[in-house]
Amino acid sequence: MIYIARIGALIKVGYTGRSVTRRLREHARHYGVSPVLICSAEGGRQTERILHRKLEPFRVRRERAHGAQSELFDMPDVVLGFVVGFMVATLDAEASLNSCRYGSCSPQD
Repeated sequence: MIYIARIGALIKVGYTGRSVTRRLREHARHYGVSPVLICSAEGGRQTERILHRKLEPFRVRRERAHGAQSELFDMPDVVLGFVVGFMVATLDAEASLNSCRYGSCSPQD
């Protein structure tokens, strides 16, 4: 499952083979802020890699202890809108575009 979530002021584009809700809870513990799910769709690591490659100019350059690049992006809302639109149009994504998108609400299964 591919998902896009807002974590504070940044955007997380990720893949999980588990429940998106469970993964977002893990992010909440890791980052200390509750993520807000924006969009999710069936997809694998290849789709995640494509999205990361396309969004490279917006990637947050943060080295982690194990040397991996961050999967957090600092992108304008217009770019985020295009990414969500792409997912909805091509991946049959379920977008959570509601009033809690920029606030603090709990992710739902």
